Amino acid sequence: MFEWLPSAISEAQQRAVALQIRWNADFAEPASEAELSQCEGALSRELSPQHRAFLKTSNGATLSTTLPDTPGGTPWADFSVRIYSTYQIVEETRDVLDQAETSAIDSVPLVAVCGYDKTGDRCLADYSRISDGEPVIIDAFHETPDAWTSAEPIAQSFELWLRRMFNEFTVKGGIIWYWLPDADEDISGVIQGLPKLSAEQIQTMLQINERHNRLGKSPDH
Repeated sequence: MFEWLPSAISEAQQRAVALQIRWNADFAEPASEAELSQCEGALSRELSPQHRAFLKTSNGATLSTTLPDTPGGTPWADFSVRIYSTYQIVEETRDVLDQAETSAIDSVPLVAVCGYDKTGDRCLADYSRISDGEPVIIDAFHETPDAWTSAEPIAQSFELWLRRMFNEFTVKGGIIWYWLPDADEDISGVIQGLPKLSAEQIQTMLQINERHNRLGKSPDH
């Protein structure tokens, strides 16, 4: 189901070099069946097929970007999206339900999918709205929990959500957290002001990144 992911990561890395953006994609080891069952037991519901398949590929991941220093800077210069592991899904879903002033974990059909560090907000799978067998993904702004279940979906399924994050970055040169328009506009302005690299410079930087990755170091160390 996620066979496209390795090539998407590679394309994103190349795009990041071309845009002079530092891009990191850290994926964990696959979740075991025991971890998945424990997670689903704590949630009192089965995870969607796509979400479960991803966790069997990687039990959590962090996608992050860092812009170079620019005059005036931007509050979105350093930002990451954390796709939750099985353990984090349970803990973050409990926190979501606390925010919604709900005590029973199975009384609200929401499951935490990811969080983003710059705002403290999350993306949730809304199991009350199913599209082709998959719950839609919504953006859960922490200040308006009453609006979560009526919010417009940002994707019709987990896989489409993850695909669009990569597509927005590699195809459009936008940001991975595409559902935050203010951040998109802010960062797009910064990117447009950066000097363009030649093909030779891009290739050189890719080689440097690859060499540092093999050594287990980041390029700026």
